[in-house]
Amino acid sequence: EVTSYVSMMELPLHWHLLRPAQQKETLMNALLARYGGVALDISTILLEPLDSEWDDMVQKRATFKGFAYRVNGQSWEKPEVVATWFLMARREGVFSSAALNQWSGWCGAYLRP
Repeated sequence: EVTSYVSMMELPLHWHLLRPAQQKETLMNALLARYGGVALDISTILLEPLDSEWDDMVQKRATFKGFAYRVNGQSWEKPEVVATWFLMARREGVFSSAALNQWSGWCGAYLRP
């Protein structure tokens, strides 16, 4: 069913060998790169619509909105992790690069569960 929405070329080489959580994250990146939109974790509860957040992102000419946190002790200019429970991206923005990077970066991830 995945191939109804993205090409396997947009996913890591050994995608079918990744753990389900890794498959979900890489698939979300590929979907956002291709279509744009909002990706929320199923456990996220919205207390208000996201329209104003989307409008703010567009007004600022940003291509991505999300949350980053650092666990590496470096300055905030170099966050280590982007939270995957909320991702908002415009089509063909920063997530196009993320999807390309994950293709090579996650190739051997199934070897490191």
